[in-house]
Amino acid sequence: MTTTPPSEPAQTNPQRSAAESAVAEKHAARTMSLGKAAYPLATAVLAYLAFLVLPYAGSARGYEGLVGTSDVTTTIEEIYAVLLTIGIGAATSIVLVTRFAPVGLIGWMCVTVALPYSLFSLWVRHTGPQDGTSDAHSIGMYIGMAGAVLAFGAYCVVALKRNPQQRVAAQRRAESTSIDDIARLQKESGMEVQHNDYDS
Repeated sequence: MTTTPPSEPAQTNPQRSAAESAVAEKHAARTMSLGKAAYPLATAVLAYLAFLVLPYAGSARGYEGLVGTSDVTTTIEEIYAVLLTIGIGAATSIVLVTRFAPVGLIGWMCVTVALPYSLFSLWVRHTGPQDGTSDAHSIGMYIGMAGAVLAFGAYCVVALKRNPQQRVAAQRRAESTSIDDIARLQKESGMEVQHNDYDS
């Protein structure tokens, strides 16, 4: 009576596992892990809403600068209002709800550009009366700047940092990378590892 040898357990393909881990890592990168940064981002959204309704300069409100219906605001201030609207009003609000990383990066870029625009706006308005700039900035301008600073700082913390899912996928990919026997011996002996394509 002949006995069949026990079947060997199925071997997982290291290259396939590495590829799957790379796909998982790429998919995880689409999610922005906010953590405690969600609080300053939410505060920035509230500051943006206050910027829209509070006096910006003279009798003009922030929304008037955004739509360009006020003679008090300058072109620079209107660009600043648009950047705040895209970066905080739209992108940051979406990120707080969906955690979608590409939108967060757009928001980060807009508030980064909005900050120097706000300083330039202050400088232009305080360098002399021209085109209505004799009206001093009011509380809405400074609240909008505070919102931009909060959003910029929060995005700097989370935008370029890997989330936990990315770190797990990257670790699995590193562990799944196949190293042949020669490369392993070279690595153990301190030699430079050479990756050879034997099929070609």
